[in-house]
Amino acid sequence: MTGISQAELARQLGVNKSTITYHVKRGLTHAQIRELIEARRKESPAVEAAASGIEKNAPEVGEGVAELRKKKLAAEITYKNLQAEQARVKLEKDKANLVDMEDVNELVVHLASVTKGVIQAFENKLPGKLEGLTAAEMVPVLREEIKAALYSHCRRGQGTNQSDQPGGTMKDIEKAAGFLNLFSDNVSAGMDVEPVTWIRENVVDQQSARSSHIDFTLSPFLLDPIDKFLNDGTVKHINLMAPTGSGKSTLFVGLLNYLIANDAGNTLVAFQNEQETSDFAETRLFPTFRDNKALKDLLPKKRHAARKTEILFPHMNLWMVSATKGQLQSKSCRYLIGDEMWAWEKGMVREFLARHHDRFNRKILMVSQGGDKGDGLG
Repeated sequence: MTGISQAELARQLGVNKSTITYHVKRGLTHAQIRELIEARRKESPAVEAAASGIEKNAPEVGEGVAELRKKKLAAEITYKNLQAEQARVKLEKDKANLVDMEDVNELVVHLASVTKGVIQAFENKLPGKLEGLTAAEMVPVLREEIKAALYSHCRRGQGTNQSDQPGGTMKDIEKAAGFLNLFSDNVSAGMDVEPVTWIRENVVDQQSARSSHIDFTLSPFLLDPIDKFLNDGTVKHINLMAPTGSGKSTLFVGLLNYLIANDAGNTLVAFQNEQETSDFAETRLFPTFRDNKALKDLLPKKRHAARKTEILFPHMNLWMVSATKGQLQSKSCRYLIGDEMWAWEKGMVREFLARHHDRFNRKILMVSQGGDKGDGLG
């Protein structure tokens, strides 16, 4: 019954729509409104009959009115009980969502202490390991040290002894331990999984005819660029020449899902025109974000943060633009991904490459068909 509109319910019951709206605001369902109005309607004819024929059939009419009054009272009691139940459910929900600020403050202090200890350990470890290395050589060393630090953070954060947790009752301590375990699980997520394996397991591909997730069976040549882009700190720039239908979109989708979840940084993806940009964003990429469970908690909650061709995540920005000077400028990015540069206007490749601002940890991927001498690629 709740599937019909208020206007339709009003028409069926022969009342004004405002009557239905009034009862809806009081918390009644359509079925309850129908029952209430029909009960009141049954009472009215009986009262009229009592008024016109009271002398003729007084005992029977009197009994009928009394019965209707009993039903009306029962309906009103039922309604009051429903209101009380709704209030109780709302109160339970509100109580479950409330957190004592003192408990939150103690938990934050505890997490800050653990985090501070892990970070301070770098002061003793890193100087000797990084001495004499170039920036590119430092990246894999830092990656391993960060991974080890995160493991240490998780072990220290997951302590369940009372002395390791914020103060309070045993119930408070168990709740705090649950928060810490959740925090640690998110910190350590994906650390032991190779990027290609992570992509295969997490990125849903609705357009694949072979599998529900991204599948590189027909495009094994994409595995090496993925490995170099995500695992090799010494490789800064990858040029990949590939014909139409070779899986470039799959490559972009897999990389972007992985970066957002595991190695965030402002990212710019540039296409030859606005139509290509919006087609890729709306029909190919954004649906995979919504289907990726690993990204569920990272997607922005505010509507303005997710637009037609950009998403402003809490921890990074993703821009997808057409390769024009106006859209390429004023962006500073760690990751640059370009598509079909052979068709770009002259000078736009140079403008595109300037967006990384010589970051030591930059990564650039340019994927295109072959072009002619003197075009944008030249």
